[in-house]
Amino acid sequence: MTAMNSRNLATLLLLVASALSCRVSEAGYSYSQPGDFVSVDSTNYQVRLTGINNLGQAVGYESSGGSIYFDIVRGSDGTIQTFTAPSGSSRVTTGINDAGQVVIRGSNGTTYVENPDGTYKIVSQVQGNGGVVGTGIGNQGQLVGYYRDASGNLDGFVLNADGTSKTIINPYNPAFTTLFGVNNSGALVGNYFTLTNLTRGFVLRPDGTFRTVDVPWATNTSLSGINDSGVIAGYFTDSQNQAHGFLEQTDGTFTQINVPFANSVRTLVTGINDQGVLSGYWVDTRGTEHGFIATPDAGAVPEPGSALMVGIGLLGIVGFRRYRSASPPAQG
Repeated sequence: MTAMNSRNLATLLLLVASALSCRVSEAGYSYSQPGDFVSVDSTNYQVRLTGINNLGQAVGYESSGGSIYFDIVRGSDGTIQTFTAPSGSSRVTTGINDAGQVVIRGSNGTTYVENPDGTYKIVSQVQGNGGVVGTGIGNQGQLVGYYRDASGNLDGFVLNADGTSKTIINPYNPAFTTLFGVNNSGALVGNYFTLTNLTRGFVLRPDGTFRTVDVPWATNTSLSGINDSGVIAGYFTDSQNQAHGFLEQTDGTFTQINVPFANSVRTLVTGINDQGVLSGYWVDTRGTEHGFIATPDAGAVPEPGSALMVGIGLLGIVGFRRYRSASPPAQG
């Protein structure tokens, strides 16, 4: 178990509470103050945060030596806790919804959806194909991700809570489709490879139409999330192969996101919630990864529902919780 010191906990509490009091303005979210960003660090391991929900709970994992993984879940007990993968396997948390359901990507092409009470279900096949990689989960319980089909192509999928599923294949390069986010309207975001092996993002609207998302100054663009306002989060690489986070605002403009820490060389945004709070990770000059949470500049007065959410979720912002059940069994 690792723990934040009291100063970091107090800072994180104040910053995320401020973020939860914001809502998107006509100008979109902005992160212009150095205090908008909080680094989430571990004493002995590298940290990646991979998703965040509307209660401010974030998920991610710690790694050591590039191969040993420890899940981390931000919970309500005021500490940061980790739990190890089953012996002989690796597993990383990749998403969380408002109900506290967590997506865990296991080894050997298996995904778990774990509930707050510790129960879970195993997803090893979608549409009869194995190698399932779950990447996110919506508030209606719909799991999104991708799998490799019988032809060797990567196909996106949506697996609904009732067990029904559908395959998503982008029209730009049908051989490569990955999904990473879904909002309450059913809009999906994902990525594909171009024929020249560059990465581009796409949005699949609820009406079934696709749209490419490509940061104008980027060589590669990857999408990682979409909130209910339609703001899209992701990251891109520039001509120097350096990574930067970004948002596509509702008016179609792009906002570049870089953590303000002096030794940062790369920033990757992995999630966004309905208050504009971002999850992600940054890389320092030594190549060490650190998680981060970014809160938008204050300015708007919260609506009643948002104010209630602050009261419900505030304690859940300051620490990681361990699920009460034992880890899922090791995979063969």
